[in-house]
Amino acid sequence: MQLEEVIRGILDSIALLAPKILGAVIILLAGLLIGRLLERVVNALMKKIKIDDAFKESLFNRVLSRYGITASAFIGLIVKWVVYLLAIFASIDLLGIGALKELTTTVINYIPSLVGGIIVFVIGVTIVEFIIKVIEESLAGSKMPYSLLITSLSRVLLYFMLIIMTLSIMKIDVTILYSFANALFWGISIGVCVGLGIAIGFGMKDYVAKNAERLFQIPIGAAEKAEVEDRMKRYEKRVEKLEERVEKQEAEIEELKSRRETEFRALEAHIANMDSKLKGLVGEHALITPSCGGYIIEVRNPSKFPWRDVIITLSNNGFRAILEKRKENYVIRAEPVK
Repeated sequence: MQLEEVIRGILDSIALLAPKILGAVIILLAGLLIGRLLERVVNALMKKIKIDDAFKESLFNRVLSRYGITASAFIGLIVKWVVYLLAIFASIDLLGIGALKELTTTVINYIPSLVGGIIVFVIGVTIVEFIIKVIEESLAGSKMPYSLLITSLSRVLLYFMLIIMTLSIMKIDVTILYSFANALFWGISIGVCVGLGIAIGFGMKDYVAKNAERLFQIPIGAAEKAEVEDRMKRYEKRVEKLEERVEKQEAEIEELKSRRETEFRALEAHIANMDSKLKGLVGEHALITPSCGGYIIEVRNPSKFPWRDVIITLSNNGFRAILEKRKENYVIRAEPVK
C-alpha cells in the first residue's frame, strides 16, 4: 500500500512537471533558432552598412582580429547570446525553481543596461576612429612635429572617455577610474607646465631676444594702416614715373652720344672747301677773313660760338689755331702748319 502511494506521488509530480518541462524545452529550442536567425540577419545588416570598414583601423578591431572575428560577426554574436540568455531565463522562470527565480529576474533586468552599453561602445568606437582619422589627416597636412604623439594621446583620451561612458551605462562603478584619471590629468599638467617653463627659460631665450621687437610691437589701427597703404601706393607711382623719366633721359643721352660721335668723325674728315666749311660752322657768330694762307676768325658771340668744332676742323686740316684777345673780342688765328 505504501509503495503504491509513493509511485502514485511520483507519477503525479511527473504529470505536474511534464508540461513545464516541455514548455521549457520548447522555449529553449525556439530561443536557439531565433538566436541563430537573428545572428545571421544582424551580421548581414552590419556588412551591408559596412561596419567592418568603420572599425578597420580601430583598436577594437585589432583585438577581435586576434580571435578571427570581425566587428559585424561580434555584434551578431552578442545578439545571439542575448536571445539565448532570455530563452534560458524564461525556461527557468517557467519551471518555477525558487532558488533561480530571483537570479533570473536580476539578470533580465540587467540585460537592457548591458545591451545599451554595447550599443554605445560600438557607436562610440566609430566616432572615435573618425575623429582620430580627421586629426591624423590634419596633422599630416600641416607637417606638425610630434604628430604621432599627439594622435596617440588623442586616441587614448577618447577611448578612456568612451570606456567610462560605457561602464556607466552598464551600471558598473567607475569611481576608481575617475580617481585614476584625475591623478593622471594633474600629473600630465604639472609635467607640461614644468617642461614649458624650462623650454621658455632656457631654450627660447635667444629666440625671444631676437624677435622681441616683432613679438611685442603695438599694432596700428585700421585707419592708420589704410593711410600708410595709400601713401605707399603714391610713392610707388612716383617711383614708376621717375623710372620712366630716367629711362627716357638715358635714351636721349645715348642718342646724343651717337650724334656727337658722328659729328666728331665728320669734323675729323679732310675738307676740300675750307672756306665754306668754316662759314657753315660759325654762321653769324664770327667773322672769317682769309690771311696769308690761313684765316683770322673774329668771334662776335662767344657764348654761341662752336669753339670745339672750329678748332677740331682746323687742326685736322693742317692749321694751327692760336687764340688771342683783341680789345673786347676773341680772335682765332689759323696758320698753316709747314
